[in-house]
This record gives sequence, C-alpha cells and structure tokens, in this order.
Amino acid sequence: RQSICLLPDLSKLLVRVNVSESDAPRVKLNMPVLIKIEAIRDKTFHGTVSNISSLATEGNPLESGSTPGRKNFEVTVALKESDPRTIKPGMTADAEFICDALSNVLYVPLEAVTEKNGKTQVFVKSRKGFGRREITTGLSNDSFVVVKKGLVRNEVIALRDPTIPMDQQEAGSKAPGAKDTNGDKQSSPLPEMPNSGSSSQ
Repeated sequence: RQSICLLPDLSKLLVRVNVSESDAPRVKLNMPVLIKIEAIRDKTFHGTVSNISSLATEGNPLESGSTPGRKNFEVTVALKESDPRTIKPGMTADAEFICDALSNVLYVPLEAVTEKNGKTQVFVKSRKGFGRREITTGLSNDSFVVVKKGLVRNEVIALRDPTIPMDQQEAGSKAPGAKDTNGDKQSSPLPEMPNSGSSSQ
C-alpha cells in the first residue's frame, strides 16, 4: 500500500526545543514546562518533557533558540492543552523548564548580592542607614537567589552598593518592584525557578 497523504493529529501537539549542552543535564523526562506561543502571548500553555535527544547538534543560525558554534540537544515537549483553532504547526514558542520549584523560602535579586573577602553579603537598611551583612545563599535562577541564612522576611536591602556613587556603578536592569529613589527592595518568598529556551513547534 502507498500513502496518498498524511493528516496530522492536531489534538496532540509537540514542541521542539533547543537546549544548550550546559543546561541539558538539568532537563529530565516528565519535567513540567511552561510554553508561551509567539502568536498567543496572553496565554501560557503547559507541557511535559517527552523526549531528550542523546546526540548533540551544532547550533544553526536559522533556527530559533540556536546559537552558532554551540552544541544543543533537542528536547521534545508534549503540550497538555491543544486547541487546533488557535495553535498551528510551525508556530514559534518560548519554553521555560521548571527545574526547581521552591516554596516558603526567602529570596533576593541577584544584583543585591555582593562578594567581599570570600564572603557573600547584602546591604541591609537600619535606622542608621545601610550596613553590610553576611548571608548564606542557596539555589538561584537568572534573576533571584535563595537566602538560607542571614535575612528575615520584609527586611529592606539595597539593590546596589550604597557606598559607591551611582555614577561609578555599572548600569544594570532594575529588579521588579524596585524603587527608583532609594534603590532598595524587601526580601520576598521565592517563585518558581524556570530555565528558559526557545523553540518551534
């Protein structure tokens, strides 16, 4: 027998994601993934890792999420929600792999943490102003780091070293919720910690 045509099953959609070789060891089968489709930016879709390629490929500049010269592993994500009326094969999507999901922990913006004499520190606000305090850190993502010891919730910390004039500090992105005037922020509970990637369906 010879096939006349192939009809795709749009009720079971897959997303192909290029994951760098440095991040690939953290990706596991059945790991939860959050998917944002470029054409449907107001909705987040959910999926799970269904396959991880065992062979690395060279980065292709024509592929989304791929960097020339870097090795990538193709990861397949099975979408849990499939709406053939809005999701079409070939659409571009961004994927966030939930590598670690923590609850009831304290976290601060990465830019608030400094290293001095081998010690990890933040500047904590008191009645006399900001002072250094040593902290013990844990897991981190691209924006935040867990504080295991040294801070309590709702203490106010500086986003930058207040002992260095602003014109001598390197420009950086302002953390969500940070104040422009004082550059301080309250320590907060940690949200889910995703690892990002880009892909095409």
